[in-house]
Amino acid sequence: MLVVFLRSNDDDKPDAYTTAASKRGFESFNLPLLRTQLSSNALQSLLNNPSKPQQTDAIVATSKRAIESLSNAWSHIGSTLQKSWTQKPFFVVGPSSNQPLEQLGFHPEGSETGNADDLASFIIHHEARPSRILFLRGDKTLDTLTKRLSQHTDRSITVESLVVYETVSESVELVRQSLMDLLSAHQQQTWISFFSPSGVSILLQFRNEWKHKVWIACIGQTTKKALVDVGVEVHAVAQSPNAESLMTAIIEAQIINAN
Repeated sequence: MLVVFLRSNDDDKPDAYTTAASKRGFESFNLPLLRTQLSSNALQSLLNNPSKPQQTDAIVATSKRAIESLSNAWSHIGSTLQKSWTQKPFFVVGPSSNQPLEQLGFHPEGSETGNADDLASFIIHHEARPSRILFLRGDKTLDTLTKRLSQHTDRSITVESLVVYETVSESVELVRQSLMDLLSAHQQQTWISFFSPSGVSILLQFRNEWKHKVWIACIGQTTKKALVDVGVEVHAVAQSPNAESLMTAIIEAQIINAN
């Protein structure tokens, strides 16, 4: 049996979804629908502004892509300015961000928080009491952290957001060809697993080529609704947004349909 996950590979190996599928005897592939474009030029200009370190109390990044963009710009920053920037507190949400920042000379904090909301609380109560924050973000990054910080009443906190990467859709034709190649090469029961409504809109453009060949799984009721609304039958829905829950739902659906 084959499972096609409509997602990118995990940055950290092993990939959680293909690993979970393999443990249950499934062959699986990740088929990315989105890709990231780093945009470091504006960040490079900002970091090279000699007055900017004095106007900034701390830096925040909540994704690896933002840190990758910073790394790309870093070699173009003068050593004196690099030293000024690395003296600033740098707040992150996960431990995987620590090493690349430490290699640049920063001392990341907050990696134990795990999400933007908890990181906002961490920043608010930090001993440095930063009030002017530079937030390195993507174009699709939610405003959770910005809203929490700007609405804090104990003191005024200003957040300067800078988009340092963009998320764009893969070519529909590229996705179509990749999926059809997988279906042609694996003449067996196949599941397609959707992770977001945007994935639904992309595959909907060539649904007649796959709708009678596969079973459908998804993560989340919002994604399920997007599928049902366009007439696609959903056979399995994960109870939680993780690989184990998704594979459990798929196996349970197979058992039910086999009886």
